[in-house]
Amino acid sequence: MKTLQPAHGQPEKQLNTHTANALTNSAETEYLTFCFLPAAKCLEARWHRPVSSKEYKQGIRSIAVCIATLRAKMLLIDFTMMGTPTIADQNWTASFLKEVMKHSLLRYCARVLSTDEAQLFAHEVVVDKVHNFPYISQVFTSEQEAKAWLFKDMPAADGLNERIAIPFNFNLKELRKLNLQPHAASDTQNPTPVTDKADTVSIEYRTDYVEIKIDKKKSLLSLRWLRPPQSREYRYSMLKAARAVLEHKLEIMLLINYKLGVLTLADQSWVVHTTTNIANRANLKKLAIVASPDSLQQTMSDSICSKLECMNLPYTLQYFLTEDEARMWLLA
Repeated sequence: MKTLQPAHGQPEKQLNTHTANALTNSAETEYLTFCFLPAAKCLEARWHRPVSSKEYKQGIRSIAVCIATLRAKMLLIDFTMMGTPTIADQNWTASFLKEVMKHSLLRYCARVLSTDEAQLFAHEVVVDKVHNFPYISQVFTSEQEAKAWLFKDMPAADGLNERIAIPFNFNLKELRKLNLQPHAASDTQNPTPVTDKADTVSIEYRTDYVEIKIDKKKSLLSLRWLRPPQSREYRYSMLKAARAVLEHKLEIMLLINYKLGVLTLADQSWVVHTTTNIANRANLKKLAIVASPDSLQQTMSDSICSKLECMNLPYTLQYFLTEDEARMWLLA
């Protein structure tokens, strides 16, 4: 594994060997790097070269996952070396941002762009399509200007030199374990993560590939994939969950798809058809789906979601990047 290097020469928080190894689950990808400043709750993301459409979408999703998992309040994102996204990717970005911004805690965003007219125009296209950002954003031509704006109300010595470099191929479970507790006390706006309580939750079904839990007190069913299932396993588990929702008249449902993998086209069509048939018989009011940042799974999720949206389902469906956000929305 590559040694984690200090970001831009600044002192960096040292990760122990176990955490560093766990954070990097494959060879590092050099086109995008991350750095987190705990004192400012600020995520820095830097693109290092022009990227393909697949790399671009994977990078944007990874930035969103970091923001959600680390509960970042500030974002500095440097696009100067990235090039210009295609028109299709500009439209995708606008749609993606509209969805993830509904749940973001972000308050300030500094975007550093090159002076290339094509990149500047692409940025304006995305901004016009999104229109109302729930945070304050500014465009800059240098990181120095961006940092001066982001940190204008913070003393220079107020912990801004403490940085945590995060590998691009981070492990989500280990990302949550980063030792950020010393700064959590001042973060009064962060809601407490919602977790299952053993005394109200019963395990309806568990195998080596799926776990289905029911919390009757919260009228919640949660389904967590433990590994990618075979087609037969996937359909059996989804039907079992659907029967439980109907039998117990449950109102909210959580699907945790981090380890689901990518469904076959036949299974994608099956789940759309089955969901539509069951929807009007259920008492469901909210369905939250937590998707992996993997680009293939995201493409699959987008396809299924767009088909379901055309079916006028009698409940609200939302996709999330983290489980905590999904639970907070379900129980709100």
